[in-house]
Amino acid sequence: MPKLADRVKETTTTTGTGAISLGGAAVGYRAFSAAFATGDTVYYCIEGGAEWEVGIGTLTSGSPWTLARTSILASSNAGAAVSFSAGDKSVFCTASAVSFPLTAPSIATLGDIGSQSAGTAEAWFSNGGNLARFIAVVSETYGAGQMAANPLAMTAIANSITAMGVVVESSTAMDAIFNASAAMVAVEAVLAAVVAIAAKSETLLGACQSLYADLSKWVGYFNWTARTLPSSSNWQSVTYGNGVFVAVSSTAGMIAATSPDGITWTARTLPTSATWYSVTYGNGRFVATASGPTTAAATSPNGITWTTRTLPSSRNWISVAYGKGLFITIASSLTYAATSPDGITWTARTLPSSSSWKAVGYGNGIFVAVAANGAAAMSTL
Repeated sequence: MPKLADRVKETTTTTGTGAISLGGAAVGYRAFSAAFATGDTVYYCIEGGAEWEVGIGTLTSGSPWTLARTSILASSNAGAAVSFSAGDKSVFCTASAVSFPLTAPSIATLGDIGSQSAGTAEAWFSNGGNLARFIAVVSETYGAGQMAANPLAMTAIANSITAMGVVVESSTAMDAIFNASAAMVAVEAVLAAVVAIAAKSETLLGACQSLYADLSKWVGYFNWTARTLPSSSNWQSVTYGNGVFVAVSSTAGMIAATSPDGITWTARTLPTSATWYSVTYGNGRFVATASGPTTAAATSPNGITWTTRTLPSSRNWISVAYGKGLFITIASSLTYAATSPDGITWTARTLPSSSSWKAVGYGNGIFVAVAANGAAAMSTL
């Protein structure tokens, strides 16, 4: 749709019917280049003495900027392009009459068309540029592409067509008006817009249906359902791997549980009595670590059968994680950590500061540990 902007006015000395070379902003006004971008289509008016022209033009940047007279809407040359004479002229941005929706003609002006000849109806659409205005509204202001993007424009055109149909009731009058090829182009443009809008509506409906189907899949994830573990213990950590959930308890003992779906749980027994604090899965096995202090760790291929493993020193091993082909566990005090490629053989490591470490995790290629006092540490190993 052609653009409008306030206080845009320049001078020109261009002659003839070609593109206008813009000569700079008039005093107190802006240049077209200050209000629009190259390639924009705009409403314009050119006036110089008795010569004037209103139309839709296309701007091109350069030295100077130029305005191509793309479509002439009205002029002192009977609606055709004016061959401007030498001398100074003004070029400014202004709304044209065709930029406003048409209203239905009044019966008082037209009389009862049903009792008039076809020539009377045809004359009304010719006199005063009414038919030209109707065509311009459709083909320039509310073309098929614009209406598809802005369905509200369709209402304006539909109102205009309805008014036209009410006025021109006789088939002979309809033939007389629409035999003009330009009028037929306008009607075809409206029909194309209707088809485009219908197609977009079908696409939108399909997208909405698809989105609804996708969201429906997630409804269950937005709500929680209570489930029951095998015993009332301090369940401290849970992980998933090899098709099973595994949970461990920090209640002193050998308490663990497994579930294939998070709903039905079965009690399992860890290999040694300890305060089990963390469990993770990686490299085809589950690994659990304990606090105590203790050197206890445990591995299992399925969460059911467990084997005792030994950490490098007796500490409160508070958290364990897997990533980048390594298991890593941290102790809850001082600078103690340990790594293992398989959860079986462990190597002592040193954290960067003595803190009350609480958890370790892996993501985006790095391990990150956090502590209760606000300390954190990262490692790419």
